[in-house]
Formats: sequence, C-alpha cells, structure tokens
Amino acid sequence: MSRATNAIGHLRKYLSAVCHFLTNSEISISMGLCRPDEHPRGCACSGIIEVSGDEMASLLAAIAAEEAARAGKMPDDKAAIAQMFEAYRRLRELGWQPINASPQDGSSFQAIEIGSTGIFDAYYVGDWPDGDFFVDDGTEADIGHPVMFRRYPEDEARHRAKMAAAAAHYRAELEAADAAATAP
Repeated sequence: MSRATNAIGHLRKYLSAVCHFLTNSEISISMGLCRPDEHPRGCACSGIIEVSGDEMASLLAAIAAEEAARAGKMPDDKAAIAQMFEAYRRLRELGWQPINASPQDGSSFQAIEIGSTGIFDAYYVGDWPDGDFFVDDGTEADIGHPVMFRRYPEDEARHRAKMAAAAAHYRAELEAADAAATAP
C-alpha cells in the first residue's frame, strides 16, 4: 500500500469521525469521503459535499492550526488534566453533579458526556448500579456514558423541597429522641 493510499485511508476515517461527531451540532460536513451507508440514523450531513483540493488543503490547515493551539495551551498530560479539572469545577458551579448522584427512578435529567459538547436528555433504567443510562440526542435514545447530570429546574425545586422536608423530619425525630432520653 502506498503512503498516499494509507494517508487517504486515515483521512477518510478522521473526516468520517468528524462527520459523526458533528451530527448533533449546527455544523455538519461530510467532505465527500463518507459513504451514504456510513451515516448514522438522523445524520445531519445528509449526503456528500464536494470540495476542491484548495478547500481540502484549507480545511486540513485549519485542523492543524487548532491542534497546534491546543498543544500550546496544554503541552502535556498535567496541563490537560488541570484544564479538565477547571472545567469540572466550573460545571459544578453551574449546578452539574457527578452522574452517580443522578435520579435512578427513570425520571429525566440533563446529562453531559466526555468527548461531546452537547447537553442531552437522559434517564436511568434498571437497578443501581447494574442498569443503564439512556441518552437521547433528539433522534433516539441509546445507552450512553454520561459523567455529569443536572436536574431540570422544576425537578430541582421539587428535589430541594423533598430534601428540606426530610431534614425537618429527621431533626424532629432527633429532638424527640433527645427529649425522651432526658425526661425523668
């Protein structure tokens, strides 16, 4: 196999992955390298877009520039992990929680996954921890691997009220137990 044929094969795989990754975004491209039978159901790229050699060179240069910029911001594992931790801290500040604290009663919530920029509807099916998270991308729900979740505002309000009522009930039980223990 020639180096050119091998490079085209790698480029086809890369751009196919880009096409599939961008399926849920507002921007979708296919580059004429994805075959129609490779598109996932609901793929927004809707076929093949012809690009000239100059356009392809421009796209590849833009990809290389983005990779170089990322390498400049995160030159090693330690820097990349530090940036990931900063993103995690900010998401926590925005109300996101670790997925293991999510509702496991079948109710819906928002979820995010590593490797995606989307916020998806999700729910848990089965008995914890042996069930599955289902993530809905707007076309279908499929088993997913979310890492963080956030309740919808109305569900969060109900959850907070339920937790406040449970805390008040618990305090009342403790006070009653203390009173019984100190009574003559």
